[in-house]
Amino acid sequence: MQESREPGLSATAPMRTTCGRLISIRRLRLGVPGHRVARVTLDVGPEREGASHAWASLSPHEARELGWRLIEAAEIAEHESS
Repeated sequence: MQESREPGLSATAPMRTTCGRLISIRRLRLGVPGHRVARVTLDVGPEREGASHAWASLSPHEARELGWRLIEAAEIAEHESS
């Protein structure tokens, strides 16, 4: 099953999960001219009335790898629930 994004949402718009967590994906650029570093950040906020919080800074390669792993896990979960 292929899902599409809701109209008007960008890749950087926060996403709220069914358990209430807010997940934000952003770009982070560091460095000085001649030595720049670009990262992708993942910010997973706390669940409703919770205190847990996670933040990660990923290289572009790591971000792509995470994306492919999430897609693979989603496909397996969909197959198991049908």
